[in-house]
Amino acid sequence: MKARIIITVAIILPILGAGFYFRPSFQGVSDLAPKLTPTGPIKEKEKQVEQVVEVKKEVSIQFFGDIMLDRSVARVMGTSGLDYIFAKDKSIFVDTDLTIANLEGPFAPARIQTSKIIAFRFDPKLAAQLKSYGFDIFSMANNHGFDMGRKNVDFTRQVLNENGLGYFGDEYNVDKNYTYTVGEERGLPFKIAFVGFNSTEGGLDMDKVKQVIDDAGKQARFVIVNIHWGEEYKRNSNKKQQDFAHNLIDLGASAIIGHHPHVVQEVEVYKGHY
Repeated sequence: MKARIIITVAIILPILGAGFYFRPSFQGVSDLAPKLTPTGPIKEKEKQVEQVVEVKKEVSIQFFGDIMLDRSVARVMGTSGLDYIFAKDKSIFVDTDLTIANLEGPFAPARIQTSKIIAFRFDPKLAAQLKSYGFDIFSMANNHGFDMGRKNVDFTRQVLNENGLGYFGDEYNVDKNYTYTVGEERGLPFKIAFVGFNSTEGGLDMDKVKQVIDDAGKQARFVIVNIHWGEEYKRNSNKKQQDFAHNLIDLGASAIIGHHPHVVQEVEVYKGHY
């Protein structure tokens, strides 16, 4: 069965970063396709002909970049919350099977004291609004996940769970336990594994990265890597990103979605993968 991947990139809103429409299309003849044979008696001169029904399978995914819901964004939204942003123009949402974004900060009941200069805290009530606008899964692998402390990382996962939202990745840990796999339970024809890495705070242990991708590949047909990387406001990726991306594909990633620069960077096709 052949696979075809189509990615469309669109600038959504400055405060949200970039949106990506990822649509792997699976077309061809399935080994599981029903074979039709005659049910009545076969005459001597008649031949039994096997007919294979063509089965088309595809999964469409829309990717958003960094979603940051604190500071000036929170002040502008006010009591309207995400309605202030999305209710005016819902055309930014594409009709897809899944909608995924990078959650650039934690939910926390209250702000805590921290030595970090830029520390985000999101109102937990916004989780329900994210769900209502069709978001399904979030990457938590970025440099703001621990802004409100370890306790509120766990609280963020709790809030996402309570609102029926999935999550994957971690700011500091590279481990298979942070992989999120989705499939038939969401009405998809096959399983997809999502893994998240944050490379903005030092190098990653590539042995652990390989282990995570290998394990994800055993769970799902496709492995999509979301990675927090690059330089802010740079329109082009740097060589470190490019080399890392090639390495991830060589390790078994099906596609790579990057975020952190806050602008749309170029798209590369490497060995047939994006």
